[in-house]
Order: sequence, then C-alpha cells, then structure tokens
Amino acid sequence: MPRTLTSKERILATLSRQKVDHTPLCFEGLLHCSLSYINRRIPDPFERARFYLQQEIDTAVSWSLPVYSAENFTVREWEETVPGERYPVRTKEYITAAGTLRQVVRKTPDYPETIRLISDHNVPPTRSIRYLVERKEDLRPLPHILRSSGKEFDAYFESVRQAKRFCEEEGVFLSGVSFGVGDVLAWFSGVQNILFAAVDRPSFLDEYVSVIADWCLARTRMMIEAGVELIVRRGWYETASLWSPSLYRRFLYEPLKKEIEMCRQAGVKLTYVMNAGIAPMCGILRELKPDILSNLDPELGDDLSRIKAEVGGEVTLCGGVNNFRVLEQGSEEDVEKAVVFAMERLAPGGGFILAPGDTVMTPGTDPKWEPVAERNVKKMIEVWRRLR
Repeated sequence: MPRTLTSKERILATLSRQKVDHTPLCFEGLLHCSLSYINRRIPDPFERARFYLQQEIDTAVSWSLPVYSAENFTVREWEETVPGERYPVRTKEYITAAGTLRQVVRKTPDYPETIRLISDHNVPPTRSIRYLVERKEDLRPLPHILRSSGKEFDAYFESVRQAKRFCEEEGVFLSGVSFGVGDVLAWFSGVQNILFAAVDRPSFLDEYVSVIADWCLARTRMMIEAGVELIVRRGWYETASLWSPSLYRRFLYEPLKKEIEMCRQAGVKLTYVMNAGIAPMCGILRELKPDILSNLDPELGDDLSRIKAEVGGEVTLCGGVNNFRVLEQGSEEDVEKAVVFAMERLAPGGGFILAPGDTVMTPGTDPKWEPVAERNVKKMIEVWRRLR
C-alpha cells in the first residue's frame, strides 16, 4: 500500500507537477486566507494545523516577524474633536532621531482604538487626513521606524524554534508573510497619492520604493535565516486594477524579482498574493515565476481558464472559490457550482491548490452570516472530497 504523503510532500509535488494522491485544499498558511471562526475557536496555531490535517486538508503554520521594535522610536497618540469633522480626529506621531512622522485619521466607528502602522483602514482618503508619508522629507525618518532589530525580534527567533519542530514532526510548511512593496505604499500613503506620484513625482517614488523594498527584503532574509520555508508575499495593492503593467515594471517588478530570487537561492518557496486584475499581468508573472499565485477569485473579473493557460504551466495556482458571495452568503448549490467550476478549469494537469479567494468571515462581517459560512465551508470540503 502506497505511503500517504505528508502535507508538505503533497504541496512540493504539486509545485513540481509530480503525481499526487489528490488535489490539495487549503484554508490557511500557504496563502493569505483563514477561516476566522476556526481561528477564534482554535487560537493555538499548532492545534489548528492538527485540526486541518485530521481532515486531510493541507495547511502551514504561519510564523511572521513583528512589524517593528518600539525600542527604535517613541510614540505620541491623542484624540480630539475638530470643528467641522463628523468623527473624532486621532493623531499618532513616531518620533525618531531623524525627525517625526505623523498620521492623522478620522476615527470612524469601525476604526481600531489605536492607529496601526500596518492597516487597510489607513488607505481610504475619506478616513486618513494625513498619511504617514506624503513628501520627500518624510523618507528621512522612515527607516528608523522600520528598523528590524530589538527585543521583539529576538523573541521571534526564540519562538520560531518551537514552530520549526512542530512543522518537521507534522510534515507541514513553516510560512511567514512578506508585506510587499505595493501594500506598504498603500498603507503609508494611500493608493491615489502613490499612483499620482508614479506619474507626477517619479523620482520621489523611486526613493520611496527603495526604502520599502530594502525593508521587505531584509525581513524576508530574517525569516529565511530563522527557518521559514515558504514566504507568502502580499500583492493585494499591486494588481492591474491599480497599476498599469508599464508602471508595475517601472516601480514594482525589481523588488519582487529580488525577493523571488532570494527565496529561490535559499530553497524557500514563495506565494504571490494577487486577488484581481491578474490577466494583464500574466506576461510579468511568467517572467518572474513565483512558485504559487494565490487568492484567485473567479468573481472579480479574471478569466481563470486564461490564467491557467498563460501562467499555470510554470506557476501553481491557488484559490478558485469566492469567499464573500459564495462561502459567506451563498447557498449550498452555489458552493457546489463554484467548487466544480474551479476544479474543472484549474485542476487538470496539476499545479492547483483549491482555496477561498480570501479570508472567510473577516473581522467586521455581520455575525449572522457565520452559520451560513460554516455550513458552506463544510459543503466545499464535501464537494472537494468527491472531485479531488
């Protein structure tokens, strides 16, 4: 009787187009995704990995670096009422040896209690009054708050040893998240400001990209040195929905290329997250060849058959089922159709991992949908078992 593949062996075989016992299914670790209700019920990442493995669902343990060390700067944060503003205005200052960076936001009801450095909440101009980085002068203090040193990073290297032991024993990947240049630019400056700068202030954006790219590359290097085996590299804000292919080549191509090359030289795999606006980027993706292109969603305008034909020969595709309309709010029939659609278009020839397009039941989603989402995820697993 053939030996059952470990999760890691199955994924490696899928990436190299070798024969596998079945098409993998993943909800966490190999891509930017999770089942938030499972995370809440099983907060321990090791127990959660065992939960998935017991169902023959592939997974990875994500063990990412802290964002920064508070040793490298001081922070002031306050909230005030400003005439003419509907919501309280919250200000946060990062005070460094090279100057002060400031964020100012409207504290809408859905905004966290503190201003987070890394947050999609900061992106909309309706919420951010002043972005962290708006002008060339802001680039001088920026590296001081991005310095990857301090007790928080020492603690990471200590904790990752336990994660490595677990992953070796259970046969799963140890993964870590790279923020990606485009996502950081959006968080720190807003999408509109960055795209205007690409056209009107390209030299400023060149310098800005260089700072962020160096930071991202240094973080990836640290994770590799710690023993991470797969990097999930964000690209949510790097799609053709925002960047033309020519602007992508001008500002984002080289940083991603360097990150992929670093991983390849170290024998580490890289997942590139791109949820929509993929088709115009197929030529670029063929050149760069990330190991996995993840979070594909058929309901966001891309023809998955085209992506399979143009990219799937060399890049493993991951995703295929919409998280919001189908898994969170759809009927069981909707789920069955979606899984069949994904398997028929993306599984033939191998190089495919079935997964949701994004996290199911993200924070802030109306709790009334949780029973529907849980039922539909179970249906997704049932249909996958039948077709795999």
